[in-house]
Amino acid sequence: MSRLSRPHSTVEPSFEVGRPLPDWHLERLDDTPIPAPADLADRPLLVLFFHLGCPGCRFRAIPFANRVVVERGDAVRVVGIHTTFEGADRTDEEIRADLEALYVRFPVYRDAGLAATFHAYRAGGTPHWVLVDRGGTILDSIFGSDPNRALLRLDYHLAELGDRTTVGFGGGCHWCTEAVFQALN
Repeated sequence: MSRLSRPHSTVEPSFEVGRPLPDWHLERLDDTPIPAPADLADRPLLVLFFHLGCPGCRFRAIPFANRVVVERGDAVRVVGIHTTFEGADRTDEEIRADLEALYVRFPVYRDAGLAATFHAYRAGGTPHWVLVDRGGTILDSIFGSDPNRALLRLDYHLAELGDRTTVGFGGGCHWCTEAVFQALN
């Protein structure tokens, strides 16, 4: 029986919001070992698919990812995947030189084969973001950067995942909020 003629019920989706992050197919650019997605499930994970020939990646996505590392580094992991789904392939040396010039502060791996992980994760182009919660469940998959407000949406998601100990309340005397709080221990 061919793969296309299998019954629908036996086909499991490889990538879907609300499901666990599937394995990736990456290659190392240096001596940094490649972790399995499950190894990174101790805190939220932000995955960035990018290509160094993409202006949106170089000038918006990578700086945003660097900012996430600086501002939320203890609370969120960031992993970069350089993909060549579209665009010229680069040598490992060229990629490392560009990453150094851009002061990249997160681990970066090369997508294996002909953009295997990019396609398995159903990325729409570069930059493409995948946000995963603590525990490894996919929360969102977002293509783009500033023109479609992707970075703003990611910022909101990250804030929601981050500090869960602070709560802000708003109210006026006509809502009787003071009496509610006085009744709490």
